[in-house]
Amino acid sequence: MKKKFIYTSIILLLIVLFLKNCGFQIGNVRIGRQDDFVGNNKFDFKKSNFYKNKISSDSLVILNTWATWCKPCIEEFPIFQELQKEKSHVEFYFLSVDKDSLKLSNFLNKNKYLNDITFENISYRNAILNSLNGKRPDEWIDSYTVPETYIIKKSKVVKKITGSVNYDELKSIIEDFEGF
Repeated sequence: MKKKFIYTSIILLLIVLFLKNCGFQIGNVRIGRQDDFVGNNKFDFKKSNFYKNKISSDSLVILNTWATWCKPCIEEFPIFQELQKEKSHVEFYFLSVDKDSLKLSNFLNKNKYLNDITFENISYRNAILNSLNGKRPDEWIDSYTVPETYIIKKSKVVKKITGSVNYDELKSIIEDFEGF
């Protein structure tokens, strides 16, 4: 009886350690480790799709960093939607700091209006965020501040807003930089 208890305890401990460190997914149900966006970082910001296809042009670009768990981030999406309609010549993009690709994918499938670039730039996410914040692209990011909105013109951040944006403020900022 004592041996059976010890063997059962060891097996349960191994299962718990496996789920904690690896996890697995069946359909939309994920058990165990959730942060599957970790690793595979590339540090040459200029090789990212975001740099090559989005900000290397002369267009005014608005990049908003956000997360599915961030209530203020979600609450400001209608502001971006409205401004996208009014300012069709301005490019709006969203980059999530989520670590769980399934949760992010499900959110994006329900909110198709977001022009999210996370999946196409996931290997470069740290390099993008560091470069936009004036840091070395290979610097480790311990924590993220969301929401943050970057106004980018000619590949340079011309304005950064930390925290939620309001419609009038962002519209005014966009109009200030449209003519440059």
